[in-house]
Amino acid sequence: MLDSNLEAYWRGAGEDAALASDIAREALETPPGCAKVAARVLQVVRRGQLAGAPRHLVEQELEPHVAELRRGLAQVDQIANPETEPAAIAEILGEEAEGMDWGAFDADLMRSQRRAAGSRASAAEGFLDALDWDRLPETARPGLRTALDDLKAQERFKAQALLVGPAGEGFAFGMQLKLREDGEISSDDRLGEALRTQAARALHAAFGESTGGVIELEWALPVEGRSIGLAVVLAGHVARRELPVDPLTAATGAVDVNGAVLGVEGIGPKLEAAAEAGIRRVLLPEENRGEADASPAASTLELLFVSEVPMVKRALTRTAGGTQLGAAARRRVVRGAAKEARFEVEDEKQIAHGFQFKLADLEGTATLTLYDSGATVVGGNGGSKERAQAFVDRLLPAVTPEPRSRLTLRVKPAERQERVRKTLLSIDAAELEPGRHESWRFRLERSASKATVVQYSSGKLVLQGNAPAWDEAREALKSELEDLGGAEELDAVPDLVKVRERREQSDEPWIGTDESGKGDFFGPLVSAAVYADARQAETLAELGVADSKKLSDKRVFALAPQLREALGNAFYVTPIYPERFNSLDAEMRSEGKRLNAMLAWGHTRSIDSLLQKGFEPGYAIIDQFADGRFIRNALLSEARRSKLEILEFPKAEADIAVAAASILAREAFLSWLDKTSGELGLKLPKGAGPQVIEAGRELVAIHGEEALRKYAKLSFRTTQKVLA
Repeated sequence: MLDSNLEAYWRGAGEDAALASDIAREALETPPGCAKVAARVLQVVRRGQLAGAPRHLVEQELEPHVAELRRGLAQVDQIANPETEPAAIAEILGEEAEGMDWGAFDADLMRSQRRAAGSRASAAEGFLDALDWDRLPETARPGLRTALDDLKAQERFKAQALLVGPAGEGFAFGMQLKLREDGEISSDDRLGEALRTQAARALHAAFGESTGGVIELEWALPVEGRSIGLAVVLAGHVARRELPVDPLTAATGAVDVNGAVLGVEGIGPKLEAAAEAGIRRVLLPEENRGEADASPAASTLELLFVSEVPMVKRALTRTAGGTQLGAAARRRVVRGAAKEARFEVEDEKQIAHGFQFKLADLEGTATLTLYDSGATVVGGNGGSKERAQAFVDRLLPAVTPEPRSRLTLRVKPAERQERVRKTLLSIDAAELEPGRHESWRFRLERSASKATVVQYSSGKLVLQGNAPAWDEAREALKSELEDLGGAEELDAVPDLVKVRERREQSDEPWIGTDESGKGDFFGPLVSAAVYADARQAETLAELGVADSKKLSDKRVFALAPQLREALGNAFYVTPIYPERFNSLDAEMRSEGKRLNAMLAWGHTRSIDSLLQKGFEPGYAIIDQFADGRFIRNALLSEARRSKLEILEFPKAEADIAVAAASILAREAFLSWLDKTSGELGLKLPKGAGPQVIEAGRELVAIHGEEALRKYAKLSFRTTQKVLA
């Protein structure tokens, strides 16, 4: 009844004061459970046409209720985000999570329930069912249930269209769309001719001239303009099951006959209506970027800008970064879960750059330090420390971006630049406003990491940022450009130039190291070190030694035996097989360390083993994969005694000894992969892509989950996908 009165009010162009008063009274007597309806009531009240109760008194009653409904939708949206770690529920619920019952917190089950869902609402509901509603704080349950009910009710619409009503007010209207194959558009008579024309144009541009549809808006208002086009494209993708239905995403924008997305009027009131209704994401024309960014409502919305119809699907399949656990929420998790883990919190205190807990159990005590950087370090000894580490691994997973050096390429001509641009769109990178002298600019976000790719009009392309986003962007660029014949790398390596100058002035020998298997789910992480002098360098060059990443697997297998024969005993290979990798990883995580520490351990083990053979190099060259302190801190006994000088810089594979080490490490990795695949009767692919996930699932189906510990690196996110 309430929403029917609202529709009647706006059909009368918002002039009926008596009806406005009835709407306000009804909303006060029975507050609506739908955020969109509640926001519409407030919209009527703010026009100041109420007969009876003063406007400000009604606003005081309704505004907190509308805000609470929006908060519930925001929480459900964050919970449904596949990038949000399960323990981040403590961040999402805020102070309410202080009394949460963590019980048998099964993060893997919550992730799998969320991934199996077909919509935003079902993803959140599956997550909360797996968590167990009874474990949630009692004060949080009603708001979450109301939000879920609201979302489920709104899922009857294929999309939410942002339009301007007859009185200039912005509205988020649900849109029904039933596709037809005759290319015709039919709709309620009150849908203006311009909107019907625009709807037809949008469907034809997105899905072909033969695609038509029956369109019905939530309200049959006399709405005009061109703004419905982008929402129709969105609704079409949902109707074709190419995108899930999402009531928290809205769209506004026009589409021309060639599929270009055109700017529209009324961006300000539309965004304001979207924010008031609890909408979280808005799809907009690139032409409206400036106006949209300037809107006060933009701060509460994720704005997705597109300039052509094919970008719509890509923009909406890009997952925004999930909710991260803040410092206060991490402390809530520890306090709430300690008792369930049979720990007593003996002490807690603020320390420099973090917060520390002292946990006690029957075996002793352990310290748990939560650093402001996001690192978590477990101290103590014996069983108490092991149990505390298991507690941390289950509830406080840390994702720390790894630094990467700048990569500069020359990409010409314009056709090649456009191919690269489309490749970045295909991995869901967000296209940003280009700056002066820039052809285009993209940002890719993965968890807490970000990478930026900029194509300059001069032909120079620059990739900057941190991993894992940087690594994914680099692989996408590498794959596309290799298909196009490669690309010249322009970044100079001043350190390597200095090394070459140093060699011209002295005959001191050196060691080069590299690794293989770092980005591969299956197989070992292999480090190798090669000792070389000027004469040996000439021999390696004659053999055709080059960075293994530029060589085929067949060439690596052919070169490696020749290398070993030429080097004699002047090399050492350190494989860290999966079982050892996984145990070392757990040990290093207990000290707040991650993959970089493992790499440093492998590199220095190889260096130290060469030194123990009696070789006396002047320095060692290592490809820079992180802060140099990782290597220096990990140096073992012989290296420390020799006071070996460590040189780290990007692209060290250009050094002949480092390149030789990369070949030996690569051969060891590939040999393990081939040998193990033969033993299992199952091909274990390289990398961490879809074919790897399928192989992992087949491995688990045949040998059980425990087989992953023996053959794969469990710390990879691929593990979650395999077990989903």
